[in-house]
Amino acid sequence: MQRDGISTDATVGNLLAEDVDPALDAYKEYDVAAVGLGFHHFSDSERCLRRLAQRVKEGGVVLILDWLPSGGGGGHGHGHGHGHGGGKDGEDEFKHMRHTIAHNGFDEEGMRTLYQRAGFEGFKFVEMGESVTLVMGEREVKKMPFLARGQVSKK
Repeated sequence: MQRDGISTDATVGNLLAEDVDPALDAYKEYDVAAVGLGFHHFSDSERCLRRLAQRVKEGGVVLILDWLPSGGGGGHGHGHGHGHGGGKDGEDEFKHMRHTIAHNGFDEEGMRTLYQRAGFEGFKFVEMGESVTLVMGEREVKKMPFLARGQVSKK
């Protein structure tokens, strides 16, 4: 459906599947693709970036808005289940979603490596500079957001 020249359709697809559904082949040649505050849920971050790169045109940009590592994590955080809080106080509150968190955030070097391995150029990374407070049940968790970008190589 189109309204005022803007598509209002939505399609569900799994870009991390071993073989991408051919029905998603129509979704290409975008100027920008973005993942907002969900990248830490993708188990194979590099595959995700490669697949997003296939969806944008040459010179297009892929943006990732997500969290810096929290707690004692580092790198691009492989600490499963620590990204949204937890601990003794909130153990029950977070148990239902903990299994969906694949990474404890990402740092600049980890993101740079992921973008480079996925074939991007023009990598940029900006820490937002102010923490965000997430309210989950009775618990508040402070997280520091970042924005990363890379450009699909022009051939």
